Amino acid sequence: MVGNKKQLNLVLIFTGGYGFPVGDAYTNRVMAFAKGFVGNNCNVTVLIIYPGRNNQADIRGSMDGFNYIFCAGLKRPQNWFARKIIGIKGIFNSVRIVNRLNKKEPIDAIMTFSQNFSQNFPLYLYTRIHKIIFIRENNEFPRMVLKRGHSRLTHLEKAFFKFVNRFYDGFVYISSALVSFNTKMLRKRMPVEIVPIIVDKDRFNFPDIKRKNRITYCGNLFGEKDGVKILLEAFSIIHENHPDYKLLLVGDTSNKGEFNELQNFIKDKGIKSKIEFTGFVHRDKIPGLLIQSSVLVLARPDNIQAKGGFPTKLGEYLASGWPVLVTEVSDIPNYIKDGVNGYLAKPDSVEDFTNKLNWILSNYDKAEKVGMEGQKLTEKEFSNVYQSKRVIRFIQKLKNK
Repeated sequence: MVGNKKQLNLVLIFTGGYGFPVGDAYTNRVMAFAKGFVGNNCNVTVLIIYPGRNNQADIRGSMDGFNYIFCAGLKRPQNWFARKIIGIKGIFNSVRIVNRLNKKEPIDAIMTFSQNFSQNFPLYLYTRIHKIIFIRENNEFPRMVLKRGHSRLTHLEKAFFKFVNRFYDGFVYISSALVSFNTKMLRKRMPVEIVPIIVDKDRFNFPDIKRKNRITYCGNLFGEKDGVKILLEAFSIIHENHPDYKLLLVGDTSNKGEFNELQNFIKDKGIKSKIEFTGFVHRDKIPGLLIQSSVLVLARPDNIQAKGGFPTKLGEYLASGWPVLVTEVSDIPNYIKDGVNGYLAKPDSVEDFTNKLNWILSNYDKAEKVGMEGQKLTEKEFSNVYQSKRVIRFIQKLKNK
């Protein structure tokens, strides 16, 4: 940090998602960036344009050194029409609040995490009038691409993306695949920065917590996104060789239909007594659960969502200091070197995932050393303070153009 003078005055735009400050990976990424910017001596305000599903904060306040404001209240209406009205209110108030903040202290840059053009465009107009840098953070493919794939985008949809992408001074992408996808739909010489997963390592300071014989997965338990059934298949094969270990599944179980289907799958595999569910867990309690584990696992398949994204949970896994087993998807192999700072399995392969997991448990002393190297990787590459500093430099370059 340089004296008491703030480097930059930043506003982060957050749609709301699952909730704030407790939410999903989207929420965690915004929170990690906000705290990382604060760690680099920036003044930070987070604007939540639309109320999330599970907000656990006052309508405005401060935490971890940054300020936050809910632009449209805390309650997300059930009625469709009421939700639209709240959405319009949030957009209008976001511009009004930005204007107030800018008059109080000139804003250097606005970084939006929203995919919603209607939320971003009014802010774009404001930034053009007041000469404020406007950048877009992008951490996954657009929803229509996730649903239909790249090849099924219509010419009109491609034209739309090309149109909306021109309203930014630069982009921050989470993966090289997103850069490749968007390059043809960006204006020439559009500044781009790749910022991978980021993690607040201060959340993992639990010196007194003891490790348990537990393999842990944390994330979405349903659907194909994270390959939970591949993980369960692998565990059903190795559990008899390692009877002291249980599999902990950390994630929301409130969808009764999906949860019953998952439980039936577990029952059919004969491992019901070996599986533990936590249900929804507050973000502040996640690090403690990971640190109590022996191995952290993610069997993400090679689908379109995996290609474009970069799982935030990987950074949290590595920060624990314990062995991590993940699949070779997206940019993960660019950072994880098999047997050096983590373990890589082939995606969509129950056999390979099983073999790697069995090896880790059978050679835990060696795997433990690999886990410590993974923690060092987090401190070097995935630190929110380090990656936020890179974004600050990116913004400063845009300001000096």
